[in-house]
Amino acid sequence: LVLLGIWILKSKKFKRVWKTCAPIFYPCLMIFMFVTIGLKDILGFEHPIFVFINDGLFNGRVGLASMYLKTYSLSLFGESLDISIIARNTYYALDNGYIYILMYYGIVGFLMFAMIYQGTMMHLLKKEEYVLSFICAVSMIWGLYEGMMISLAGNFALLFWDAMLSNHKFDRKRC
Repeated sequence: LVLLGIWILKSKKFKRVWKTCAPIFYPCLMIFMFVTIGLKDILGFEHPIFVFINDGLFNGRVGLASMYLKTYSLSLFGESLDISIIARNTYYALDNGYIYILMYYGIVGFLMFAMIYQGTMMHLLKKEEYVLSFICAVSMIWGLYEGMMISLAGNFALLFWDAMLSNHKFDRKRC
């Protein structure tokens, strides 16, 4: 996806489209995520549409995220979860990075992370770093599938946030 995006971003027309769409990419991704999780309650676990989304597109991660949200309560600042409660089910690994942040770091932590991601995207667009902003968007999508996003080792996009806060001029040659 990244390689395809880099190739497509060579087009001036696609750069204009990306510059228009990128600012709303993360909010739309979060809306999509919560709507798909909510579909389980609306349609039911066995409904063909939910089965396609959960199993076909997300390898069961939507159902797992829904299970966590139903099993544990949300708090402002998060909490340590007793995994033995949910482990009574056959599989309990929480792979969706956004729900992981929401459960362990709370609503405040989730919103702070969202501000960091959105701020990073806006900063990259302002600097006309379209390829880096596209790579950041791909890592946002990856966060739906993996919990890697909570660490710097797995989510290099957080390093862009540091450069933005430090007011350092981004230098491609150093990367």
